[in-house]
Amino acid sequence: MRAYIPLVAAVLLIPAAAPAQAQTERVGYGDLNLAIQQGQLSLHRRISGAIGRLCDDPGSKGLASLMAQNACRREAWNQTLPKIEQLLAQSDRIQLAERTSR
Repeated sequence: MRAYIPLVAAVLLIPAAAPAQAQTERVGYGDLNLAIQQGQLSLHRRISGAIGRLCDDPGSKGLASLMAQNACRREAWNQTLPKIEQLLAQSDRIQLAERTSR
């Protein structure tokens, strides 16, 4: 049986790391089954895309700009990973509760 996470919690906010940017992007995951690897990979791709949109500047050139983008990506992932771990743990608990209630 598929585990469902409540719709209210079906969005992650991904922060951009650079203070000058101070942006977030919502990443939906309510349609994913996070109890299976395919769902987790889909979530990772969505988050990676959101971080890229927040941190990357395709028009910028030079080493300093590239370093700033890499730092932004690294910090955004560092801030997001605990949220992902919490979601996966919640998904595991839901799936375990469903198995034990059968």
